[in-house]
Amino acid sequence: VDTLPGPICKVATGILRHIEAAVYSDEPVSAAERDQLLEVLGAGPGGMRSGRVDVCRRMPWFAVVQKQQVLLDKHEQTTADMQGVVDMHLARRKSVVEFIMRMQGQERTVLMQWLFHFWVITYRERHARIEKMAHVILSTPDDIVTPFLSWRTYVYQLRLEKAKEQCAEVDEQASAMANKITEVEMENAQKQKLLEESMRAGADLKDKCSAEQQELARLQQLWEETQPELLLSVLVQSMEIFFSMTIKRAQLENLALKQKLADRDIAPLLMDPDSAGDADILDVLVAWINTALNRA
Repeated sequence: VDTLPGPICKVATGILRHIEAAVYSDEPVSAAERDQLLEVLGAGPGGMRSGRVDVCRRMPWFAVVQKQQVLLDKHEQTTADMQGVVDMHLARRKSVVEFIMRMQGQERTVLMQWLFHFWVITYRERHARIEKMAHVILSTPDDIVTPFLSWRTYVYQLRLEKAKEQCAEVDEQASAMANKITEVEMENAQKQKLLEESMRAGADLKDKCSAEQQELARLQQLWEETQPELLLSVLVQSMEIFFSMTIKRAQLENLALKQKLADRDIAPLLMDPDSAGDADILDVLVAWINTALNRA
């Protein structure tokens, strides 16, 4: 491209710049990838010509799209894992709430039973005292029922105290479970927030990937419409015609003929190709000139 005339060189340079911008992005490549590109391209540092940008340090668009696709898949996997953790915490919370409700129902039933037994005992004791007072007033026989009632009352009191202790323990367990549920809800809220941020980031990455794919499609369409190989062949043919016309215009046919003859092999001019080193220079020159004049 640097050997072309000024206008054609400028057009070709602009086309090459657009091609490089369509193929390579501004994101730098890693050291390993750059070394591999240097081995493949060769021809100096980065395989570039003098005066041009080192494209070996820039990552191609398809590599950028692949890297962003991998990052997007990781974010989607992380989102799915976090959603599974959230669902598991919700299921645990539901199980804990059902357990507490069952415990409260059982506690209420036990308490009502003990209250009913206590009322029965109190009523019987009151009725027994009334009857005892009536018997005391009427007669003073030996009282056999009172010790048994006292013993039964004492046993019921012990049972009632034990039931109260069990209720207190259940209340403490319910309080601890409620605190744990609160902590789980706070943790769930934090993870839900992190999940929303990850989903927003994933949506942004999807939009960016879609935009870059559209840009890549546009650049590929521009590449197909431009056809740089055809343009290069047209430029080569134009330059050949231009140089041939320049030689004819400047009357440099003799110089062109000499240039062509300088590239010819003189071995066929010799009678014996193996004795080329022993041949006389004048004989070789005469034979060469005669053959060139005959061909001309």
